[in-house]
Amino acid sequence: MEAAIEAGAAIVLNVSRGIITEVERRYSDVADVYVLNVSCSEATLRERLGRRGRECPADIERRIARAFEDVPTGPSVISLVNE
Repeated sequence: MEAAIEAGAAIVLNVSRGIITEVERRYSDVADVYVLNVSCSEATLRERLGRRGRECPADIERRIARAFEDVPTGPSVISLVNE
């Protein structure tokens, strides 16, 4: 990744929210770092997860609760509501 940055390439990372701060800390001095936060409403997320049929209702509720924790904020965050 460092070689790509040095070459002036644009890089897109798909990371969990837990790593965003580390990426910003390591690379914001050498590259523009933006966060694309894709979200949807609780109702939409509940419906989508239920339709998949992979998780029991309790697991779905835990996932929904996690989805709304530690939501990225700040001037480098681009939010997209995917309803």
